[in-house]
Amino acid sequence: MKRTVVVERSWAVLGAQAKVNELQAQIDAIIRQFPEVARGGSKSRRVRGKRNLPSNFRKTVSDGMRRYWARRKAKEAKSGAK
Repeated sequence: MKRTVVVERSWAVLGAQAKVNELQAQIDAIIRQFPEVARGGSKSRRVRGKRNLPSNFRKTVSDGMRRYWARRKAKEAKSGAK
């Protein structure tokens, strides 16, 4: 019984290694076709960071959120009073 498990595991390891080799060959073929993939993406990729929004835009967003939360609190108070 124990020997069967060891043999099955060794076959599984061989199958897994064959699959890894096959996948690596596919990866190599893709990188030959698209070298920019190996560099981690295209050059036109934009790095995201903190956006500096104009003060008038921040004020508009702030006012909108203030109205949103006021409506939400009023609705909650109205439904809680019933």
